[in-house]
Amino acid sequence: MSINKINLQIIRFVSCLCLSLFTLYMPSVAVAADLPVQLINLEARSTPGNKAQLMLEFSGMPPSPTSFAMNDPAKIVFDFANVSSSLKREIMRQRIVLGVMQGYNVVEAGDTTRLILDVNNIVPYSIDTDRNRIIITLENDAGPVGAEVTKYTISGLDFRRGEQGEGRVVIDFTDDMVPIDYQQRNNEIIVEFRGATAPEKLLRRYDVKDFGTNIDRISLENKNNNIILHIFGNGTFEQIGYQLDKQYVVEVRPVSAEALEQLKIQKFQFTGEKISLNFQDIPIRAVLQLIADFTGLNIVISDTVQGNVTLRLEEIPWDQALDFILKSKGLAKRESGDVLLIAPSEELAAREQLELEAVQQVQSLEALQTEYIQVNFAKAADLVTIIKDSNNSLLSSRGQVSEDTRTNTLLVKDIPENIIAIRLLVERLDIPVRQVMIETQIVETSNTLTHALGIRFTGAATPQLGKYTLGVAPNMTLANNFALDPSSKEIADPTDPTNLFFDFVSGALGKVALALGRLPGGTLLDMELQASETEGTSKTIARPKLLTLDQQTASIETGTEIPYVTTSQEGATPTTTFQSAVLRLEVTPQITPNNKISMELDVTNDTPGQVLDGTTSPSINTTTLNTNVLVDNGETIVLGGIFKLVSNKTRNSLPYLHRIPVIGQLFSRNFGDATRTEILIFVTPRILQNIYTED
Repeated sequence: MSINKINLQIIRFVSCLCLSLFTLYMPSVAVAADLPVQLINLEARSTPGNKAQLMLEFSGMPPSPTSFAMNDPAKIVFDFANVSSSLKREIMRQRIVLGVMQGYNVVEAGDTTRLILDVNNIVPYSIDTDRNRIIITLENDAGPVGAEVTKYTISGLDFRRGEQGEGRVVIDFTDDMVPIDYQQRNNEIIVEFRGATAPEKLLRRYDVKDFGTNIDRISLENKNNNIILHIFGNGTFEQIGYQLDKQYVVEVRPVSAEALEQLKIQKFQFTGEKISLNFQDIPIRAVLQLIADFTGLNIVISDTVQGNVTLRLEEIPWDQALDFILKSKGLAKRESGDVLLIAPSEELAAREQLELEAVQQVQSLEALQTEYIQVNFAKAADLVTIIKDSNNSLLSSRGQVSEDTRTNTLLVKDIPENIIAIRLLVERLDIPVRQVMIETQIVETSNTLTHALGIRFTGAATPQLGKYTLGVAPNMTLANNFALDPSSKEIADPTDPTNLFFDFVSGALGKVALALGRLPGGTLLDMELQASETEGTSKTIARPKLLTLDQQTASIETGTEIPYVTTSQEGATPTTTFQSAVLRLEVTPQITPNNKISMELDVTNDTPGQVLDGTTSPSINTTTLNTNVLVDNGETIVLGGIFKLVSNKTRNSLPYLHRIPVIGQLFSRNFGDATRTEILIFVTPRILQNIYTED
């Protein structure tokens, strides 16, 4: 073999070897190029000023991390995208106390490496990059000092009144990473911006009463290198504090009694465990993943959910926090079992629209089914009206429903799904309606009192005027008797020495006539003492009672038809009309869910009265009551009462003489009467238990 051939073979061998080595090398280079940057070392140390510092070393140029903070428990989280960890197990988790830091934990989630710092309090921190190293420095618990204080500055304070009377305090920052502590003590809201400063012109007291909100005044002060915001409220209010980018807002909203009750109901809707979140420009998907880890929920997030969010929420249920986050980004959620789907509202609406159209298309081709549904207590015709309601029909476009009034049965023809819904409706509504017994008592009392008190003097005499005898007496009859027959037994003999006598003469009720004697000259003096009192008492009780169904009007009446004869013109035939004088009760009860009874009542009590002058038929005394009341079951209430008092006084007296002191009473008489009428109406409703048996 020649030397040239040997050299050629050597060249071929070397070429094949180089090609093989190149072939083997190229995939290795490609794989290495596809590998992410690795976290290869982590050191924690203390720096002057009691600061904590962590130095992270990477295999290549590291990306800038995203970060956020949590208050309960206090943690600061740093996420490194497209970074894997090659740390030893003992280095990935350490319990070490440096300044505010109590330890750290490194975890991997997909292509992201997360560094979680456990801290006593949320403090300002800085992130510096030095080639393949990232240095994180945590300030001490007292906050930054010296020149670093100016890093976080409050640039503005504003107060606004909302359209619904809410007061809104707005704080503007120069940075979105100011640690904030928010709390409420009675009617005072305290917000502490840790490590921040503010211009002197803002550090004062603000009186905002004239805005007409639930906030009286605001004050901003610098205390221990922190800015403290005090908000003093009044009355009943609800409050919320939240941060959006470089702006922090405290909103105080007035709450009425009805709104306060509604607020309690709304708060009861959020029953999740309380959580405090401090998001600062973090991807929305990371926030949702954090809530999923906290709650253990299965969350499916649509690919269209993108963007970052800065939001601070303090001590609120996690489901309420999720609701705030979704609303801030125009997202919505749908729950199916223990899986939560999150997507933009428009996307979910479009998806549900497609699902609805698909269901409607299936229903349009599905075979119809016929069912006969027996109705026991309700009217089948009423249920047909509800089922066919144009605003909320339970039938499909091909469905039909009718009723058989003889057997009270529904005839339904529709797809099986709608028939099931109709059956459920009938089971819910076809129940016995409860009944209410209403007992009413109308009590009418009348008291009449007549009294008379006084003295009346009467005299009789027969003086002689020549041959004429003159009779003088209180009335013409006695005077005539005295004149014609002076020896009448009513006149005593003037020559009789026993002319003084006492004689009691019976008269009208309460009257006593006392003849004192006969004076010289044939004069007889009578004194009549009147002292009488008449009292009459009457009592009328009416007890109408009726039974009716819930929300059904019922009435009962009894009384008299009074005829009235009228003539339209002279010579015409009289006509007779009748006017009712009745006792009538009309009521519409409604049983409330808490077993109280609301009643609409109309009570009328008409009675025949006196026959007036110039008439032949009696008048009608009328008593009417119309009201709405709410009563406990079995409770008796007084709906109303009418009290009427009529009093008359009459005095007869002798002119001039009745004015004489003391003895003037002998020359006068007093008459009087008083009539007192009182009407009371009592009502007692009772709910009756339904008693029925099912075959």
